Order: sequence, then C-alpha cells, then structure tokens
Amino acid sequence: MHYARGARFAKWRTALRIDVEKGCPTDYAIDEAAHGLSRYARICQEAGLVPIVEPEILIDGTHDIETTAKVQEKVVSVCYQKLKECGVLLEGTLLKPSMTVAGVDCTDKPTPQDVSKYHSILLILLYIFLNPHIIFVILLFTCRLLA
Repeated sequence: MHYARGARFAKWRTALRIDVEKGCPTDYAIDEAAHGLSRYARICQEAGLVPIVEPEILIDGTHDIETTAKVQEKVVSVCYQKLKECGVLLEGTLLKPSMTVAGVDCTDKPTPQDVSKYHSILLILLYIFLNPHIIFVILLFTCRLLA
C-alpha cells in the first residue's frame, strides 16, 4: 500500500549493550550511536526515503528493567536531540525503539504488566519529544488524576 503510493523506507539499527559494572553504555557510545543514526536519517530524507531509526538496547546481561528504562530514556533523548541538530524532519521519520525488558540473565524477572508499564512510559516520552506542546496537556491531565 505505501509502496504503491510512493513511500520508500530504509532502516538503520545501532545496538547498545548495558553492562552496569563496566559503565556501559557510556555517554560517548550513546552520543556516537545517536549521531550516526541522525546522519543516516538526514541522508535518507535528502534521497527521498523515510528513515526508520532503530536505537536498539540489547537484552544481553543481568540488568533489571529499571536500568533498561533509564538507558532507553537517555538514548531516545539524545537521538531526538541529534536528529534535530542534523536538521531531520522528525515527522518524516519512524523511530523503532526496542522493548523495555530486563536483561536475559536478570534474576528479578519483570511481569508482563511491568514490561507493559515501562514500555508505555517510553512511548509517552516519544510522543512528547515529537509534540512538545502536548506536555502541558499531559501535566494538566496528571494533576487532575492526582487531585
């Protein structure tokens, strides 16, 4: 359907590994990954392609789901910052985040509800990055829920 209408997609994935003991991913690794993805996205758009940007957080390791969520938030934030710096039209991209899960060797396995909760939070953050004006509406709604 999209192809028949002229849409052309290209995907680039970069993988980051979490290793808490070694301090990975480092800020430098995150910055380089985000910069590479943003350069790729800009080149794709200049060639008339829709870039699918995939900053993947590998599931290898013993890290818990909270650690994954923190790393994902940072990676997505830096990716959006770099995409903007490179002049990428954000509405003309697809961001494919990895699922928010614990490392495969984590002894404290999250429930499906935990995975759903953390991944939903990530998706809300993505929406906010694409629609900064919506922050006010979300804050207002949250305040009403807490009142």
